[in-house]
Amino acid sequence: MPDQLSHAPLGDVELVTLRAAEETIEHGLATFVEVGRALLRIRDGRLYRDSHETFEAYCSERWSMSRPRAYQLIE
Repeated sequence: MPDQLSHAPLGDVELVTLRAAEETIEHGLATFVEVGRALLRIRDGRLYRDSHETFEAYCSERWSMSRPRAYQLIE
Protein backbone atom coordinates (compact mmCIF):
# COMPACT_ATOMS: atom_id res chain seq x y z
CA MET A 1 0.00 0.00 0.00
CA PRO A 2 1.51 3.40 -0.98
CA ASP A 3 2.35 5.86 1.74
CA GLN A 4 -0.53 8.33 1.94
CA LEU A 5 1.80 11.16 2.99
CA SER A 6 3.80 10.89 -0.24
CA HIS A 7 0.81 12.23 -2.18
CA ALA A 8 -0.27 14.93 0.26
CA PRO A 9 -0.08 18.44 -1.18
CA LEU A 10 2.60 20.73 0.18
CA GLY A 11 1.62 23.58 2.46
CA ASP A 12 2.71 27.16 1.85
CA VAL A 13 5.73 26.94 4.14
CA GLU A 14 6.78 23.66 2.53
CA LEU A 15 6.50 25.17 -0.95
CA VAL A 16 8.72 28.09 0.07
CA THR A 17 11.21 25.64 1.60
CA LEU A 18 11.17 23.49 -1.55
CA ARG A 19 11.73 26.48 -3.84
CA ALA A 20 14.62 27.75 -1.71
CA ALA A 21 16.22 24.29 -1.68
CA GLU A 22 15.81 23.93 -5.46
CA GLU A 23 17.38 27.35 -6.04
CA THR A 24 20.35 26.27 -3.93
CA ILE A 25 20.70 23.08 -5.99
CA GLU A 26 20.45 25.00 -9.29
CA HIS A 27 23.11 27.46 -8.15
CA GLY A 28 25.32 24.61 -6.92
CA LEU A 29 25.01 22.71 -10.18
CA ALA A 30 25.94 25.80 -12.16
CA THR A 31 28.90 26.43 -9.88
CA PHE A 32 29.92 22.78 -10.13
CA VAL A 33 30.10 23.10 -13.93
CA GLU A 34 32.00 26.41 -13.74
CA VAL A 35 34.55 24.94 -11.33
CA GLY A 36 35.09 21.96 -13.62
CA ARG A 37 35.61 24.21 -16.63
CA ALA A 38 38.07 26.41 -14.72
CA LEU A 39 40.07 23.36 -13.59
CA LEU A 40 40.10 22.09 -17.17
CA ARG A 41 41.50 25.43 -18.43
CA ILE A 42 44.18 25.38 -15.73
CA ARG A 43 45.10 21.76 -16.43
CA ASP A 44 45.08 21.90 -20.23
CA GLY A 45 46.86 25.25 -20.35
CA ARG A 46 49.36 24.10 -17.71
CA LEU A 47 48.60 27.37 -15.91
CA TYR A 48 49.81 25.84 -12.64
CA ARG A 49 53.40 25.50 -13.86
CA ASP A 50 54.66 28.77 -12.34
CA SER A 51 54.14 27.47 -8.84
CA HIS A 52 53.68 23.68 -9.06
CA GLU A 53 55.29 20.78 -10.86
CA THR A 54 51.99 19.04 -11.58
CA PHE A 55 48.31 19.80 -11.85
CA GLU A 56 47.65 17.32 -9.06
CA ALA A 57 50.09 19.12 -6.74
CA TYR A 58 48.45 22.43 -7.62
CA CYS A 59 44.99 21.11 -6.75
CA SER A 60 46.21 19.56 -3.54
CA GLU A 61 48.21 22.52 -2.28
CA ARG A 62 46.06 25.37 -3.57
CA TRP A 63 42.58 23.92 -3.06
CA SER A 64 43.09 20.93 -0.71
CA MET A 65 41.52 18.89 -3.49
CA SER A 66 42.43 15.30 -4.24
CA ARG A 67 43.26 14.19 -7.76
CA PRO A 68 40.08 12.10 -8.05
CA ARG A 69 37.92 15.05 -6.95
CA ALA A 70 39.59 17.43 -9.41
CA TYR A 71 39.08 15.02 -12.28
CA GLN A 72 35.52 14.32 -11.16
CA LEU A 73 34.76 18.03 -11.39
CA ILE A 74 36.40 18.22 -14.81
CA GLU A 75 34.39 15.29 -16.10
